[in-house]
Amino acid sequence: MGDGSSQLAAEVAGGEDGAIFVAGKPTESPLCVLISKPKGDPDIMPANGDPLTPEQIGLVAKWIEQGAVLPETLPDISTLGAPTPVSSPAAAAGSEAEA
Repeated sequence: MGDGSSQLAAEVAGGEDGAIFVAGKPTESPLCVLISKPKGDPDIMPANGDPLTPEQIGLVAKWIEQGAVLPETLPDISTLGAPTPVSSPAAAAGSEAEA
């Protein structure tokens, strides 16, 4: 099983429309343009689900501005298993207090 870096590299390189981001230039990066579109815009990313928050968009823009450095390899997350659901915020707080 691969580490996913080949898939990531292919996605970063882009397809017919070119690269998904331009390192150092968030305003010229299709990724930043698409995630910054207003809710309801047919081109907004992610296409499904809630739009990113301004804070999340800012983090992506900052990462691109700083050069968009990617890791050499990605961890194999297939061995982590499914997350354990939390029944309530109080239960989550209790488990953190015990740790």
